[in-house]
Amino acid sequence: MGFVNVSLRVDSPEALALLRAYAYGRGTDVDDVAAAVLDRSLPVDALLAEADAP
Repeated sequence: MGFVNVSLRVDSPEALALLRAYAYGRGTDVDDVAAAVLDRSLPVDALLAEADAP
């Protein structure tokens, strides 16, 4: 979560919520999403796009 915290300037609960929302929306595991963010195959900004979707 620290990478998401710093990159998006959010607190830990919000960072976790963003990771969970993205994972849920894609039908995948939050650990896989976190790994993709860390290895930069998933841009951290994509987490915000998922949160903003209707």
